[in-house]
Order: sequence, then structure tokens, then C-alpha cells
Amino acid sequence: MNKKKQRKALKEQLKNFTGMIRLCAEEKIYHQLFMHPFWKEARIILTTMAMPFEIQTKPIIEQAWKENKTVAIPRTHYETKSLFFYELTDYQQLVKGTMNILEPSSTCRKISMDTDTLCIVPGLGFHQEKYRIGFGGGFYDRFLSNFPGHTISLAFHFQYPCIFLPDPYDVPVQAIITDCLSV
Repeated sequence: MNKKKQRKALKEQLKNFTGMIRLCAEEKIYHQLFMHPFWKEARIILTTMAMPFEIQTKPIIEQAWKENKTVAIPRTHYETKSLFFYELTDYQQLVKGTMNILEPSSTCRKISMDTDTLCIVPGLGFHQEKYRIGFGGGFYDRFLSNFPGHTISLAFHFQYPCIFLPDPYDVPVQAIITDCLSV
């Protein structure tokens, strides 16, 4: 199955994965994430504001704030297919961006990244070699090609592993955490 077909099928699976089983799976993922060395070493956490069908990121943001870590959310520049991350200190700083995705307002501070930065990379499906099927825009692959920190993706058991041929420009993540295992 090609990436486009898998992307559509995985979105449907995510939308249909609901209830207590999903909540328990998310709790397992959060627990593994917060125990991971990349999380423990990170001073800055890059994440997104999850869409309803994705693994929710508010618990991740709130845990980072409790641990006095800096949290940054991306603002997308569609013309250049680029991502820039801005510090989030309060949910009131979020505004609807292009495609109604919540992004930091223009008053937020742009973040400089270093090796002590952890990027939680979104994705729909993941290859056994840690490549990902994203949402199809190539934003994260462009961003990750020069990112100096660590990368982790979070997935439910049915999102990993997926069989697909990575494209030459795809950038794998360093770790994948699921409700069943961590690789």
C-alpha cells in the first residue's frame, strides 16, 4: 500500500479508536515518554497541539511545565513549507492558524534549539526503521534535516510498524514509543 492510501486508512483507524481503551493506551505512552532519557535530558520540548484523532499533547505540555521545561509549538509557513517553534507558556497564547490548526500567537518568543531539545514528531504510521508517514506536506522532514536535538514519535500499537518505502527525503526519528513497546 502506498503512503497516500495508508495515510487515509490510518486516519480512519485513529478516528475510530476511542473510549477507555484509547485513554489507557495514551497513559501507557505518556508514562514511557516521561521515563525516557531523551525526555529527562531535555530542557526544551517541541510538540504540537494535537488534533482530536491524534495522541493528545496537553498532558505532555502540562508535564513539561511541571518540570520547568520550556514548551514550544510550531507555526507553519506554507509558502516555504517551513516550521518555526515559539514558546508557549499559557493556552491563551494559541490562535487558529492555516487549516484551523492551533498555533502560537505572534506575541510568543521564537525558540532557539540546541542538543538539549526534544522534538515530539507527529505521524500517522511508522516504519520499522523509524521513518514516518506524516500528513503529506514534508514540513517535519525539512525541519528535521537540520535539527540538532533528539526526536521521538508517539504511536498506538496499530501505527507501528507500517510497511512502506521511505522516500529519499524522509528523515527517521530516533525513537518510537507505543502503548506496547518502545524502540
